[in-house]
Amino acid sequence: MEILSRTLVEPRTEVQTLFFYHAFQNVTVTLDDQIIYETEPGKKGFLREVAPAGWSQVEIPEMNRRNVLKITFQSPFSWGWRSNGTMYLGDREIVEQYLFFCFLPEVCVSFVWL
Repeated sequence: MEILSRTLVEPRTEVQTLFFYHAFQNVTVTLDDQIIYETEPGKKGFLREVAPAGWSQVEIPEMNRRNVLKITFQSPFSWGWRSNGTMYLGDREIVEQYLFFCFLPEVCVSFVWL
């Protein structure tokens, strides 16, 4: 199990979105010990105990005080998968545009190889 914890110090007057990548892990996100997001495990196949690889996005509500944001990654496999630490917090549309342009070259290359 891997736990990442961060105290959010700056008050925010707008809802922000947390984006993070995970692979073959069940993920729980808590804000001040209250669950605000959990991945759902797959339903069939070899990896049915965990969610597949991919990006998740979690809305973080506006806050006017310090809050503790905790992300717990759990893998049922003994060899385990660790998070790659890639996380973004900000305005949803801006982060989505940033990720789109970051991964655009890889997507274009994959279409060329088809």
